Amino acid sequence: MSYSDIVTTGYRAMPAELYEFRYGNDPEDIVRLTSADQDLILGADTYISITIERDTYDEDGNPDDGKQLSIRIQRDNPFADIYRTSDFDTAVTFKLRAVDLNDPDLQVIGLYSGRLTGVSWEHPHMVVSIERMTTTMKRSALRARYQRQCRHALYHGQCQLDKANWAKPAHAIAVSAPTQLVINEAAAYEDGYFTGGIIEYNNVMRYITGHAGSAVTLNREIIGLAENLSDRGIVNRLLFSEELNNAAWSAAGLSITADAVNAPSGYQVADLLVGDGATVSPRIYQSMAITETNNVAFTLSVYVKENDAPYIALQIKNETSDDLYCVKWLWTGNVLAFDSVLDAAGVSDTSNSISDMGDGWYRITITATLVCAVDDVIQSSPFLYYAEAGFGSSYLWGAQLEAAAVVSAYQRNYDHVGGLAEVTLYPGCDRLDATCSSKFNNIENYGGFDFGPPKGPFEGNSLV
Repeated sequence: MSYSDIVTTGYRAMPAELYEFRYGNDPEDIVRLTSADQDLILGADTYISITIERDTYDEDGNPDDGKQLSIRIQRDNPFADIYRTSDFDTAVTFKLRAVDLNDPDLQVIGLYSGRLTGVSWEHPHMVVSIERMTTTMKRSALRARYQRQCRHALYHGQCQLDKANWAKPAHAIAVSAPTQLVINEAAAYEDGYFTGGIIEYNNVMRYITGHAGSAVTLNREIIGLAENLSDRGIVNRLLFSEELNNAAWSAAGLSITADAVNAPSGYQVADLLVGDGATVSPRIYQSMAITETNNVAFTLSVYVKENDAPYIALQIKNETSDDLYCVKWLWTGNVLAFDSVLDAAGVSDTSNSISDMGDGWYRITITATLVCAVDDVIQSSPFLYYAEAGFGSSYLWGAQLEAAAVVSAYQRNYDHVGGLAEVTLYPGCDRLDATCSSKFNNIENYGGFDFGPPKGPFEGNSLV
């Protein structure tokens, strides 16, 4: 018995609809859903049962009537997961088919085919808009219209910009509103640089609608980002832990060249510390009041790379009581090794370590328990050690102080002690030729026109 026979008679009919979303060229790039009350297996394909409803549709043959098929799916579904985390290079196509579960032949009937034109989120649903596939061939006028702005999607297709080449690693340090983030790295670029671009967090992408200073505004909230910032335990107490020339750090007897070489992070952000030749043991340091009392374990660590200083040293000191722990390491060529403990006054449970990080980088660490009271001031000091005044320099990056007896994975810090989340920013485009040329050097792929043709094809009025 055929599908039409069963549906027409209604006898023992159990119709179910099949929804297919294809988002790539590989056979597995298809999400299959069904309105049936259980998963369906048809041949080699499995359709996942899910709560889903759709509008009615008609086939009146008019491709320009603006009618679209609207499909409402529960928000948590396989296609939503892919849509939120993917950057589609091709059109997402759609097929609606039907089958009757009591048809012994399980004949599948095609009802509708189209392509995705938009997605909206109406809690608790994902609303998918589909237009008929015939519109791709039957639309009126030219497909490539004369227009002032570029018609190409940024970082897609005919734009031909490789998104990976424009990635700007950054960190969100606060969520000031559901769709507004505070990202300090964004302040290094002129206002609007990221407007019209993309932000990526944990494979979730959002469109950037505004950028001014460190404020980055998104088209939609990134679910879970605010909770990540508030729940993540940031242990690093040193401010601007990678910007050693920042005013948060004090310097004595040395100069700092910022961003001199590549750091262990892979970016050119490691600083060069150069002794002035007149100061014994030139150093940088930060001092901060603490709230802990009694015996408190502190661990100080920093990444170092040899240049020409004979020694590198670390010191933790309670400035209020003068208790301190200080250790130095010796450079032999570009190999670093423990040398000696310079001082250990009024401290207990001391230890030190060194880890080879590769490419000439080492992470050195000291730990000591200090007797503390509220508002005692703890000073953290990486420094170049000389027995007497002399020249020398070393590369440093990634300083970290934590109230713990063991060292933790490094966590970059900025102007506050609090949560941060790693994000990636991609510059935006206003789709004008000047921006395409000056900002992206991509004018050969520009999809707009400086101006339309001055005359129509029959020497009529100007089209502009």
